[in-house]
Amino acid sequence: MRRFGLISDTHGRFDPQLTRLFQGCEQLLHAGDVGGGEVLWALEAIAPVRAVRGNTDEARFDGFNLPDILCLELQAGQRSVKALLLHILGAPGHPSVEAAAAVSRQRPRILLFGHTHAPYAAMEGGTLLINAGSAGPRRNSLPRCAALLELAEEGEESGAISATVRHLDLDRGGAPLCEPEHFTLR
Repeated sequence: MRRFGLISDTHGRFDPQLTRLFQGCEQLLHAGDVGGGEVLWALEAIAPVRAVRGNTDEARFDGFNLPDILCLELQAGQRSVKALLLHILGAPGHPSVEAAAAVSRQRPRILLFGHTHAPYAAMEGGTLLINAGSAGPRRNSLPRCAALLELAEEGEESGAISATVRHLDLDRGGAPLCEPEHFTLR
């Protein structure tokens, strides 16, 4: 099983709990509105970081170049799964023009996004959509959270990859925000 830390909308705040919660992650994926290079350097001390620019970010932070969209291959055992990392998706089922074009071009099996500050995980049209929520300052009644994504091969013959998403409540010491959600990527 491969483990990835998912984070978004830190807005300049690094929560020290993330060091413990993301321990053992292969990579940390930040879906934008980082708020400064110090957040990325603190995350980089845990595991390698890949990040995109949010609508409140500069294109460069203290040695980090933040593209608007990033296409990644995430390992799941011997196989990999294509993922797309961006900040603004639009409404689930109604992506923005830019997001729809990127999805059409790249055809990811996992789409990681931020911006709404609301934790989310669901399959839509064969693609797993995940929003880690906001790990930054509290906004409205939404929880402060981050997420873990675990990927594993389901077997040689099936070609499927199992994905488990765990949203972690940062206001409760990283306790599960809800039950882990399980998905099968074919």
